[in-house]
Formats: sequence, structure tokens, C-alpha cells
Amino acid sequence: MTITGDAGKILMCERTVLNLLTRMSGIATQTNELVKKIPKKVKLYATRKTAPGLRYFDKEAVEIGGGNKHRLRLDEMVMIKDNHIAVENSLLSIIKKAKKKYKKFEVEVENTSDAVLAAKEGAAIIMLDNFSPYQIKNAIKILKNHKLRNKVMLEASGGINSTNISKYGQTGVDIISVGSITNSVKGIDMSLEI
Repeated sequence: MTITGDAGKILMCERTVLNLLTRMSGIATQTNELVKKIPKKVKLYATRKTAPGLRYFDKEAVEIGGGNKHRLRLDEMVMIKDNHIAVENSLLSIIKKAKKKYKKFEVEVENTSDAVLAAKEGAAIIMLDNFSPYQIKNAIKILKNHKLRNKVMLEASGGINSTNISKYGQTGVDIISVGSITNSVKGIDMSLEI
């Protein structure tokens, strides 16, 4: 890229621009490498594990790399997570509360029986947290047996990286979310030469 302008102004913003470009390029590159390892019908999502103040740029870089933005802001979709369930002490109770306020919500589950419960109660997305590919396939089979699989999107999350993402992509999930593409990014080396 060639830029022109007042040298003092260019040098004043050089480091900020380079830091942002190297970070975004690293995220986009890593995202693209992961997207190539999964079937086209499976969407790759970034998580909300982004650098403070850089969420917009991190999520843009994911999209540029071929991934998808998901929950840029907390008000875009309610997600019921393990900590929420622990405070409420009942998955069913917290889902019922969510249904009173929100049309669409996501539920993080740690076992198949909770996935079935969440699907029966109308979750739009069920995050299968730290499930192995085998456990995901089993959960999908059980959801199909209950005639619930087509009523919900399934998201695989937790411990997914470049070495195992292909296996997760073959399980039948709709979404794979990977936190490392934004929280452990290796920037692309760039510099400004005058």
C-alpha cells in the first residue's frame, strides 16, 4: 500500500494504524485458514473474547477472513451460560424466565440431557460446550430421535483449534465458535517505510 500526506501526521498515527492492521490481518488470516478446514454449510463464529476496545475491528477481521460475526453486543441475543445456570440452580427455571422476556435465546449446555431440555423449551441455538466430536454426534442422534434437531441450531465450542476443527466440522453442527482467533491472535508483520 502506498500512502501520501503530511509526514508529521503520518508518523503521528503510524503505530496505531500498524498495530490495528497487523492484528486484523492476523485475525483474518487465521480465520480464513480455519474456514478452509470445515464444510461450507458450517459457519465459523468468533466469540466475544476480544481485546478491550477492539471488538468492532476484531469482528470485522473475522468476517473479512470468511467467518461470521456473532453477538457483537450483549443485547443482540441472550445467552444462558453455565454461571447463570449455577446462580439460578435450574436450567429449566432460567429458560422459562428468558422466554418471558426474549423471543430468541442461546443456551450453553455441558451434557446431552440439557441439550434436549433446551431444545424442547425453544432455544434458538444450543452451544455444546467442550463436547468431543463423538459426544456431538451422539447428541445430534438423540435430538433427532426426539424430533428436535431441525428446530434448533447447534454450536460446537471449547477447545477447538486448527488441529481438530475438521473433525468438529464433520459432526453435523451448524456453527463452530473459536475464541483463539481473536484472543490469541498472532499479528502479521508490517512496517511503514518512508
